[in-house]
Amino acid sequence: MIEILSASVHGPRPRIPRIAIDSIVTVRDGASIYRLRGCDVSQGGIKVHSATPIESGTEVVVTLLGLEPQPAVVRWSEGGQLGLTFNRSLPLPLLVGWLQDQRGRSCATS
Repeated sequence: MIEILSASVHGPRPRIPRIAIDSIVTVRDGASIYRLRGCDVSQGGIKVHSATPIESGTEVVVTLLGLEPQPAVVRWSEGGQLGLTFNRSLPLPLLVGWLQDQRGRSCATS
């Protein structure tokens, strides 16, 4: 999975690669805070499972354990999932490092 992201720096891609994850994500919408399960992540955003729909266009703050909170916008909400776009793309080395930490955590708890 990390090899896919690393390969993307060698040329333009029509779509930022998404990597499947299974991680707790905190999404803050004003005074409301939701602990959600992350489905996939990319440099540009994240998809999460959510029983509570949040309207498209809503500005939120996304926190992944080990990363700084990321301002984002809800792009879509459908079938119990939300698509969130980060206001700024995550730097590739930061995302790759986070994914490696997640892999290490899941191996340590197995």
